[in-house]
Amino acid sequence: MRSPFPPVSPVQSGFLIHVQYPSRRCGEVFVTRTLATCLCFVLAIGGPGPTLAQENSDRTPFPAQAFRSQPQWRTGSRLLKVGESIAFEFFVPEGIRAGDVWIFSQYLERAKAMDLAETGGQFDWLASLSPERIELRYVGGRAAITYAPRKPGSYLARWQAGNETFYRYFSAIQDDWIVLCPSTFVDLEAEPTLHATGIPLDYRLPVERFDPQDALFRKFVGYQRRFGDALIPHFPDTPNLTADERVKQYGEGLRRARSLVPDPQEVRSARVEMHHELDPGYTRTFQQLGVNDHCGLNEANAKPWLGMPEFPYFASPEDCRKVHQGENGTVMAHQWDFCGGWHFLGPVSWHYKASAGDWKQAERCVRAGMLELKNLAELSGHPAFVFPLYDGLVGPGYPNPAFRYKFGEPRAFRGRIDEVFICERALSEAEIALAMREGAARIPRSLLAWSCDEGQGEVAHDFSGQNRHGRFVGRPQWAAGRLGRALSLDGEDDALVADVVLPLRGDFTIGCWVSPGRGQRSYANLLSSHNDDQGQNHRGSRWSKTRITPTASI
Repeated sequence: MRSPFPPVSPVQSGFLIHVQYPSRRCGEVFVTRTLATCLCFVLAIGGPGPTLAQENSDRTPFPAQAFRSQPQWRTGSRLLKVGESIAFEFFVPEGIRAGDVWIFSQYLERAKAMDLAETGGQFDWLASLSPERIELRYVGGRAAITYAPRKPGSYLARWQAGNETFYRYFSAIQDDWIVLCPSTFVDLEAEPTLHATGIPLDYRLPVERFDPQDALFRKFVGYQRRFGDALIPHFPDTPNLTADERVKQYGEGLRRARSLVPDPQEVRSARVEMHHELDPGYTRTFQQLGVNDHCGLNEANAKPWLGMPEFPYFASPEDCRKVHQGENGTVMAHQWDFCGGWHFLGPVSWHYKASAGDWKQAERCVRAGMLELKNLAELSGHPAFVFPLYDGLVGPGYPNPAFRYKFGEPRAFRGRIDEVFICERALSEAEIALAMREGAARIPRSLLAWSCDEGQGEVAHDFSGQNRHGRFVGRPQWAAGRLGRALSLDGEDDALVADVVLPLRGDFTIGCWVSPGRGQRSYANLLSSHNDDQGQNHRGSRWSKTRITPTASI
């Protein structure tokens, strides 16, 4: 299966302003160049990491005793500025022969890996590159080195121990680079993996599944050991616990997680998704527990006046969504997905679904996001950070119009809806003002216009003249609306469905008036396509031309 990511351009920007930013411990790093600026993939952005060139007495012994029957590789901060060094430490059990470490500098730029690599494949394409050999001198089964990249770009280190081969991605960047931190999307594991493409992933796993008997946990630990993938414990949101109760609960989970990996110091990231408006004290909790990276925040929690950044930042002890105002921040926080600016860079299925299975159209959306990040990096003078999500590609024959994805159940909207319209053009300010003042039925040349003013029956009539009437599914109720009547949906199985495919091409405008009900879930489907005849939106999953009729619904 070929990689779904677009080819890259070998053009580099010359715009550079020196800025200071903290040393970060990263699970993995990948770098290539694209769109006249430089692009870097990283994993598990965290706080400052220790120097690994020599053993310090106050550090946890590496590897943990339970993991000394296998070769192990510890790696320092993998996102570097040019001039900084990366530190490696190696452990080899008695009786196993190990060699030197080989560094492939600018390996993606030189090999054009996006044209050669296959998802789930091997690193066979590395054979075309000439690496740099770094001698390792083992004393008591241990060796340690530091390496300073001489040029910015993508770097890959390879080490052979016994019959196993290990890899570590890292990068050296300058201030006008784009930093991507990919992670898995809906499923905990995205297949196929991207290891052989040179694009790393981080993984999160519910902390209760950090269990040697759990098959997925064992697989993720294997990924971490061989490729350096981040394995991040995912903790429940705990708004109702006291500070002491939260420290106790999270602390017990972290102790278990750290005891089950070769290097306990690797577990310094934690994921907590916050689904409420007040921070109960997460930053202070993580400070006490030695966590340097708080990932999983949702931008929907942040009111505009909070000013929650769209990039990694040192979090305030008072509110994890605010920037720390002091000099000694220790916990970095960031959102969990694709928020570097207005556009987003994933997951691939969302672009691919929106383009009806046409990757050329999906690629336009991805490139628009990259162009915006390029502008952000060049204009700000510091790296632009974004967190794209990868959901894997499943099913034969990609790309295929009858594409399939594995997703969780959709979430329906609960509340009142009114004045629904869809137009195949970008409305002018005057037309938008008209719609807001007089309703959807007054918009000229619309594709669909439901005023929802009938007040009785089970049909919302289309006032666009296109006869795309809305059919009731479930038991929507008539209710008071913005200009007249409206429809109230129960958030379970109620929907309003147009049993036609809307011919949207190019510019378009969609709009409606909504009043969310009590208990409304986040990320509910409001206006959507690719629905079945019962109004259930499958977000691309299980959709085929023979099974489901694409419709528009609300």
